[in-house]
Amino acid sequence: MPESPGYQALRHSAALVESPTRARVRVSGEHRLAFLHRMTTQDLSSLRPGEGRTAVLLTDKARIVDHLAVYALENEARILSTRSDAAPSLLHLKRYTLRDDFKPEEETSSTSLLRVLGPRAAEVLAAAGLEEASALPDLGIRTLPDREGFLLSTDGPCQRNLALWVPAERAGHWRDRLLEAGSSAGLRAATPEDYEAVRIENGQAAYGSELSEEINPLEAGLKDSVSWDKGCYIGQEVVARLDTYQKVQRHLVGLRLTGAGSPPPAGSKLLVDGQSVGWVTSAVDSPALGEPVALGYVKTAHAEAGTSLRVVAGSGTLEARVAALPLVS
Repeated sequence: MPESPGYQALRHSAALVESPTRARVRVSGEHRLAFLHRMTTQDLSSLRPGEGRTAVLLTDKARIVDHLAVYALENEARILSTRSDAAPSLLHLKRYTLRDDFKPEEETSSTSLLRVLGPRAAEVLAAAGLEEASALPDLGIRTLPDREGFLLSTDGPCQRNLALWVPAERAGHWRDRLLEAGSSAGLRAATPEDYEAVRIENGQAAYGSELSEEINPLEAGLKDSVSWDKGCYIGQEVVARLDTYQKVQRHLVGLRLTGAGSPPPAGSKLLVDGQSVGWVTSAVDSPALGEPVALGYVKTAHAEAGTSLRVVAGSGTLEARVAALPLVS
C-alpha cells in the first residue's frame, strides 16, 4: 500500500485539507461563555481573548452531542464543531437557553475552513505572510489582516494542526496563496482518504464513527476535554459517577489486524472466545504500517494493549490485537 503525496505531506511536511470539513459557529451575546461553560464539560468561563479549549456537549445521560473547540475573542466566541453540520448541536443548546443572552449563528455555508496540517504547517502559513502562526499556542486564535477571517490552532490528528476560517468568497485566494507559498515546505493537497488514514492511525475520534449519542466522553477517551473542578453542567452527575466508581464499561482502542482481506467495515463485531466484546468504528489500510488498522470500542476487561481479538467481517474473520494509541508515532 504505497504512500500518496498527500499522506506523506500530512506525516512529514504539511498538507492542505478542505474535506472533510468541520461546522463553524459564531456566537455573540453577553452571556456567551458563561452559557457554554454551564452547558459543556469544560471550564470556559476563564477563557481570555485569543484562547481556546476543547469541550464536550452532552445529553442529560452524558452521551456525546458534539466535541467542540471553543475560542474566545473580545466581543464574540467562535466554535469549531466535530460535526459537518452544527444544526443538531445548536438545537440542543437552544433547548436550555431560556433568558440567556446567547446568540449563535452557523457560518458553515458562508465560510470556508482551510486546514494546514503536519509538522511544517506553521512554516507554510509564515511563507504565506502569516508569521504569527509560528507563535500561535495550542488552541489559539488570531484575527487575519483586514479582519477577513481567523487563523486558528485546532485539535487534530497531526503534529501541528492549523487552519484559516475565511469568507467563502476568499477561499480561492487563500488556497492559491497557500499552495504557491507553501511549495518550498512540501505543502500538498490531501484527499479525504489521506486524512482518514492519518486520523485512524493517530486515534483521532470522528463524529458519526467514534462519537455519537450512544457514547460517553470517558469511553471515547476525551478526559482532556473535561474539567473536574468546575460546577454543574448537563450530564455532569453521570460523568462524575462513572469516573468515581470506575464504571466505564468500554473504551476506544486501536487495533492492528492481520489476515487476508480488506479492512473490516464499521460495525464489524469484535470477539473473544466467540463472545462479542465490542465493534469496529473505522478501519483503513495503513501506509505506514503496511497492514490494516482500525479503531473500535472494546469492553473494559479486554481493552488492554496486547489483547487478542477476532474480527467478524462478512463471511470471514481477521485476527486483531489491541494496540496503544497513536498506532503510528
